[in-house]
Amino acid sequence: MSANRAVLSVAIIAAGGVVLTACGGSKAYVPLTAANFGSTISAAASTLRTGHEVSTSNGVTTTIDFDNSGVFAYRLTQSSGSAGKRQSMIGIGAVRYVQVPGVTPAGKWLKVSASSGAAVITFRDVDPATMVIRFNKGLKRFSYVGPTEIAGAQVQHYRIVIDQQKYLRATGQGLGSANLGSAETLTEDLYLNDDNTVRRVALALPGGVGNTQVDVTKAGTPLSITAPPASTVVTSIPTRR
Repeated sequence: MSANRAVLSVAIIAAGGVVLTACGGSKAYVPLTAANFGSTISAAASTLRTGHEVSTSNGVTTTIDFDNSGVFAYRLTQSSGSAGKRQSMIGIGAVRYVQVPGVTPAGKWLKVSASSGAAVITFRDVDPATMVIRFNKGLKRFSYVGPTEIAGAQVQHYRIVIDQQKYLRATGQGLGSANLGSAETLTEDLYLNDDNTVRRVALALPGGVGNTQVDVTKAGTPLSITAPPASTVVTSIPTRR
């Protein structure tokens, strides 16, 4: 988004669009509806090639740089607790390289292949749009709040209320099997860029479970995600006695 976007005048017109006017021109943002938001943000997500994602939940911060332009690749770090315990992962296609303090040898990466039986992480697993679409199965209320700003850039704010029982039934789960708290509904605040790609998802979990927030930035920024140097890669961890 250009720097000029911050000074655009915003108006709501009778046709239901948000008109952004600058330099004598205009560009209308047409709010999504409950009927089309799932398919629209799913289509928008498919255009993402690279990005930077930060999620926080229950004191755990996960940062992911991803490249979806060819074979899916990502670089992930996760830290938790006051000591900031940090573990890292690099994934390229079906191969992963894992670094866990106290488990993998210092400075080494454990190579894990698909043949190990571990699930392969795909773009769908890190795309926040997937979380939004998943909860669509329990949609109770959907509303367009309006334009707002995050870090000085304009975004479109939606609020989604999810019926937990409806969602769990639709996904074949029992209430006791989901760590979603005891409330009947969940509220999700969704912030979209003007091209309907996800900028932020904020989900407040009831019952003291905690909150989750996912931010996506740097869409389209060139990335270089490569395997660790061969000298730092191990294929097994020595057994401790």
